[in-house]
Amino acid sequence: MNITGAILAGGSSDNAPSSRSGAFGTYNGEMLLDRQLAVLSELCEERIVVTDAPKPFLDVLDSKVRLITDYASGSGALGGLHAALHLSTHPLVWALACDMPLVTKDAAVFMAERISGYDAVVPVLNNRLQPWCSIYTKRCAKVASELLHNGMASPLVFLSFIHYKPIHVSEFVSHGIDPSFLYRMSHPHDLLKTKQSQS
Repeated sequence: MNITGAILAGGSSDNAPSSRSGAFGTYNGEMLLDRQLAVLSELCEERIVVTDAPKPFLDVLDSKVRLITDYASGSGALGGLHAALHLSTHPLVWALACDMPLVTKDAAVFMAERISGYDAVVPVLNNRLQPWCSIYTKRCAKVASELLHNGMASPLVFLSFIHYKPIHVSEFVSHGIDPSFLYRMSHPHDLLKTKQSQS
């Protein structure tokens, strides 16, 4: 599939170990970065890590993984997405927050197959859009660039300027896709609420 996988790794400008990117965290004893790259390799012809602090990644990334920096440093995840959209070599970008240990190829394929006619496909969990585990077309780069140029880095503002298809988590479930792919270590209770409502 002609898709680029982009891990939005953030980082810290001082590269201090105590403030490293969340990508260096662990889940069940495995580094999050390694887990995500392994899943991306199942689907993506190109894999990118976007960070504003590249130094800590130099010794851990495989040579097949591109390491790029934010164009608009300090602009949060939208700054990372902006860089990935501009520099990806494929028409679609699967953008991931770096603290999502349970992402799956099946979820990405499900979204990619539904993007025709849209700029993006965005999951919905607990009635909230989940822009950092979504599929985007490169067309979104121009919108991100214009917003960042005007000092607007809100992901929800960004989504309001593109034509996206929301997919509720229940639709993933109805197609046999475990909603755990949306689990974020920084927001651990969001997925729990969903599973409780389904039980």
